[in-house]
Amino acid sequence: MNRPPLSKNAGIFADGLGYRIAARSLTFAILTLMAFAVGNFVEIVPHIAPSREVGISMAFIVLSWSSVVNIFNIRSEESIFKIGLWSNKGIFASALLSICITFFVATVEPVANLFQVVPLSGSHWLIIVGIVLSLLAVAELQKLLHRRKQLDSCTVTVPA
Repeated sequence: MNRPPLSKNAGIFADGLGYRIAARSLTFAILTLMAFAVGNFVEIVPHIAPSREVGISMAFIVLSWSSVVNIFNIRSEESIFKIGLWSNKGIFASALLSICITFFVATVEPVANLFQVVPLSGSHWLIIVGIVLSLLAVAELQKLLHRRKQLDSCTVTVPA
């Protein structure tokens, strides 16, 4: 309600929405593949060898948690740091519940076996959190660039 309405002839992807969706989707894909590559090829701790299963487990958690973090990113064109995580307590509680459910699925052995998720070390979990939080940084950068583009297009020059 704080911004002017779009033109009645504007398409569904007006104002760069199509670009932002594509950029966010590409970011999701890159981060998920990065988590898979780390789990599949990089030895993090000596007692858990890199494997396809570790990679898939890490990719699953990153994709799940990234989707949750993205909820906060798409709420507004403003920075998440400006509007705050707790400004909508319902969304915050739902996001926290989703993160906890994914953690439950990944760590409780009978459930993890059902979803074919293998046990991960604390170091793996820290890498997962870092990858997920990098989505937040990328989204904030995209928002900043979009706001700057909007400001540049709104600049009016006055003849001298």
